[in-house]
Amino acid sequence: IRKLPRKHTSLINQIITGHILLAEHLFRIGKTDHLACTRCNEEIELVKHYLLHCP
Repeated sequence: IRKLPRKHTSLINQIITGHILLAEHLFRIGKTDHLACTRCNEEIELVKHYLLHCP
């Protein structure tokens, strides 16, 4: 990870900590009132859903 650009390490840290601009995190901090995925609107927009399951 040390050799990756700062932009990439920052994204990895956001994914690991869950502090990434997806609906679940934004809902938790009071920035949105919905949990549905903004791409498919079918499931809660979690990191796992966004990366692995969302079309």
